[in-house]
Amino acid sequence: MASVFKRGSVWWIHYYVGGKPVNRSLWTTEHRVALAKKQRLEAFEVTDQLAPPSHTPIRTCVQSFCDYLWRTQAARTRRERGGGEQQGIGP
Repeated sequence: MASVFKRGSVWWIHYYVGGKPVNRSLWTTEHRVALAKKQRLEAFEVTDQLAPPSHTPIRTCVQSFCDYLWRTQAARTRRERGGGEQQGIGP
């Protein structure tokens, strides 16, 4: 069973997934919209479609993101310079 509550002017929802508490913003200032979103979430709960909270440590996420940026930025720079991996090196 989920519950809605207000933080400032925005409605939030509190529920449990796998025994762990979850608080999420509902991104609305209207109570009726918050209740409708709560009903949808409870429908997902009944049908076992709620995703469990992530157990990925933040350090792993940040490192993966930085690696991705390095790879994509390096590839983009190579394309902008005209292609080759080792341009200007060798005979």
